[in-house]
Amino acid sequence: MTDNSPAILAALETAWEVIQSRHPDLPAVTITTGMAVKRDGLNWSLRDAVAAQEATAVVSTEPPELRLSGETLQAGPVAALTAMLHQATHAQCALRGVRDSTNRGKWHNRRFRETAAEFDLAWPEGQPRDMKRGFADVHLTKEGQDAYAPLLDALDGVLKTWKRTAKKAAAAAPKATGRTDSRLVLTCGCGRKAYMAKTSYAQGGVTCDVCGEKFTVR
Repeated sequence: MTDNSPAILAALETAWEVIQSRHPDLPAVTITTGMAVKRDGLNWSLRDAVAAQEATAVVSTEPPELRLSGETLQAGPVAALTAMLHQATHAQCALRGVRDSTNRGKWHNRRFRETAAEFDLAWPEGQPRDMKRGFADVHLTKEGQDAYAPLLDALDGVLKTWKRTAKKAAAAAPKATGRTDSRLVLTCGCGRKAYMAKTSYAQGGVTCDVCGEKFTVR
């Protein structure tokens, strides 16, 4: 099983459907995940138009692409669901024409935090906003964990199976023999061997003290 396996994708698609059942305005999405995905995100022309405040932007009819990084999956079901609800918050803001972030999506403002509360996400009480990301790092509340408990259990089972399978695959993979040896094997007239880095050999030859001949590349 890979991190982009049918079982993982099916579980995440089901998770989005559960979120949609609680927030019917949300669109269907195409989910992409894997270790090659380095950052969670939502590719959607409507959201891009809102962020850029371009009311005349052409909005694609293609489903938004919801990306979940391999790192998020590794972190477990709560992290995966939190990431999905985070992106659902962005989608909801886009539908309402609310600008929830700036600086290419890095800075999350108060409108994002307020909308995130509708998705059972909260900013830690009494904690000042992050100086670089604003209110981006919202967490799943206790109420949210209770509401999504069956879904979290299902995700937990799928992710644990994936981790076990990935671990076995890694253990069965051919092991590296160590550092890549870029040294040359040299021999002289009497058959002695010597090993030398390519860069050192290029600087000049080495003569054998026994036979008097130079070492050459084998």
